[in-house]
Amino acid sequence: MTHPTHEQFEAIDGHIVVNRRGKLSIIDTGAPFSMTAPSMVSEQLGRPIAKLIGCDALDGWVLEIHWTARRLSWSPSRLPLGDAIPLAMSPLGVPLLDVFGPDGLVRCVFDTGAPLSYVPGTVATRHEVIGEREDFFPGLGDFSTSVYRIPMQIGTSPLLLECGVLPPLLQMALSLLCPSGYIVGSQILTGAISRIDLRGGWLQIDRSTT
Repeated sequence: MTHPTHEQFEAIDGHIVVNRRGKLSIIDTGAPFSMTAPSMVSEQLGRPIAKLIGCDALDGWVLEIHWTARRLSWSPSRLPLGDAIPLAMSPLGVPLLDVFGPDGLVRCVFDTGAPLSYVPGTVATRHEVIGEREDFFPGLGDFSTSVYRIPMQIGTSPLLLECGVLPPLLQMALSLLCPSGYIVGSQILTGAISRIDLRGGWLQIDRSTT
């Protein structure tokens, strides 16, 4: 059996950023393919981000994210040990998971490249605004959104997620990627030890050992 390999990461504005040979890259399950990071990513984060590491590079690996220790571990794809949340891959090559939200069970894009989660405006407006935030989508531009705190359940874990609403034009641009309008971001990983296996189709989020 191949032993896991380890590397440290930085959490920059909620993004999982690794330093490889002096170049910074973001772990981004919202990107079907790895790519050179658009210049706006560096501009928004204030750091020189060279690359987005997409689902093609993650395929075949169990990626363990120890958020508190800021450590990533890479192991070959395998069956999960213990309970796991099913992941499906969309036709466009990004992971999907089922979440219980205000409207019941809904299928969401799981995007580690998005620190903020997103819901449709019709859902958000039922909840109290807790602030405003600037955000961006590579290739589609930057924008501002009101932020709402919304209860959801992922697997057996109830969570209060900070959620924004995509602008209408951005919603249209992402409609094939995210037809439900729901995106679950990296905030579900904070404070936990999480394991992602795209090929095996599972996600574990363990908050008991941190």
